[in-house]
Amino acid sequence: DDTFSVYMSPLLADLIEGAIKQVEHPKHVGQSIISVAEGQGGWRRRVKPLYLNSGAYSFTAFGGVPAMELRFHEEGHVYPFVNTQLDSVLRLQERVQGRVCVVGRAVAELVGLMVLRLAHDHIVALDITHYSATALKLSALLTQLSAELQVRGLSPQWVYTARGDYSRAAKTLQEAIKNTDIQDERMTRLYNTRLMR
Repeated sequence: DDTFSVYMSPLLADLIEGAIKQVEHPKHVGQSIISVAEGQGGWRRRVKPLYLNSGAYSFTAFGGVPAMELRFHEEGHVYPFVNTQLDSVLRLQERVQGRVCVVGRAVAELVGLMVLRLAHDHIVALDITHYSATALKLSALLTQLSAELQVRGLSPQWVYTARGDYSRAAKTLQEAIKNTDIQDERMTRLYNTRLMR
């Protein structure tokens, strides 16, 4: 339970970052999760895309709802009993050296803080510009593979066009939100609807 990892939709990066700054690490008393993660090379290094057999993946893939999966784990140590008949509270308690309650509390605090922010803030806390950076990385990779793609009769041009369109739309929406009165319920509802699409 030493290392914190998160599998998530990139839209949730700012939301999780705000929460891990406020929650104490379950193994390192007196230190926040983010301070321990920074000492391990940075928390964003621990962010991974949702994997196909993740319980959270179906929410994102089929419902379009940004989702995440949180983990505390020991680097290089796999808990071998997940999804088996041998999985029990006692085995888990043994694996985390009696800290199941402490780890559970840290996860509950993280989730609670994120839910509070999603429910309380006038504008849904989604980082819509994050996909622009992801699309830029994909564009760079496709540029490197351009010759190979052309041999196969494929063109990455549509990715470049889509990235530009998305980036402009995200920046325009972000500017519109920044320049509006967030007390105006009709406008915040409109912007939240656009963010979720």
